Amino acid sequence: MMRKNAKKRKRTSKLKQFHLSSLSAHTFRKSKNIEFPSIIAPKDFRFLDNIIECATFFKQLRSKNNVSIKNYRRYKLVSLQEIELIDFSAVLTLSAICKELKCNNIFVRGNFPNNPACSQFLIDSGFLDNKYDINGRMYHLLSRTKSMTFEQGQGKLLLKDLKNIVSLSSLITSYFGDNDTSNVYNLTLLFKEICANSIEWSDSYKRQWALAAKFEGDKVLVATIDLGQGILNSLERRQAAIIKDLFTFKTQVDILAGAFDKKYGSKSKDINRNKGLPSLKAAFERGVIKKLIVLTNNVMLSFDKWHDNCKFANTYDAFKGTMYFFEIDKSCLIA
Repeated sequence: MMRKNAKKRKRTSKLKQFHLSSLSAHTFRKSKNIEFPSIIAPKDFRFLDNIIECATFFKQLRSKNNVSIKNYRRYKLVSLQEIELIDFSAVLTLSAICKELKCNNIFVRGNFPNNPACSQFLIDSGFLDNKYDINGRMYHLLSRTKSMTFEQGQGKLLLKDLKNIVSLSSLITSYFGDNDTSNVYNLTLLFKEICANSIEWSDSYKRQWALAAKFEGDKVLVATIDLGQGILNSLERRQAAIIKDLFTFKTQVDILAGAFDKKYGSKSKDINRNKGLPSLKAAFERGVIKKLIVLTNNVMLSFDKWHDNCKFANTYDAFKGTMYFFEIDKSCLIA
């Protein structure tokens, strides 16, 4: 088994290009062949540390512009060659955007970082899952990530989603050698609430949202990404209270923090839930999760390092979506 895995790891250095394509890609009979330059990822491809450059890159990738056409297929060119630093949040966001583009019959062609450690990180993060090489062969490389993508526009969690959530919770606890069912139950409740938050606040139709866990040494990195309107944009569209707060000169950071303190109500008005975003903050305060960070629209909230909270752009469309990120280690589990 180790020999087989070693062979797969060895192939990392030979990676050149990847494709994310749909076999049923839409054709355009009257379209001419057009090719735009590659959209270049920043050297510091850490979404939570280099927000502005990463958000700009993601916005360019999701733009309706720069769509190349060849052999009646639409695609976008992406260059990851210059990446020297990388994190899980950036990889998961890039993967979600690739899937979003695929749903619009646009596939992505790209290359890999020249830095071998960054290329390996892409593999470990599951980025190459369901992707193809330049010859049309699907990659079969081992990753250290368990991920699940939820059906777009479904508006609620399905039974299969709940089963996947329970499976992920069990996988995380067993990773730390723990078989306590109460820990599985606690994580399941948390993940269900995170997914419910994505439904509640994405305020979108047929958008991508995903939950992923990367197993890394003595900890597990967990991230959820939805590519909807984002929390702040959703609040402003439907809450009179936020308009009042804007006129009292509260910052976007204050308003987002208020959403985690039950200041703004639920869109569903469901009295049986009454958890929403505050449940994430409560889980952090109880020590169930660590290093909780929320990035949405033009604001980042770091519950672990409150002084890092920032408004990184002037408009809500700097990043259309919401990223929840946190870590779990053995100390988070009930003894």
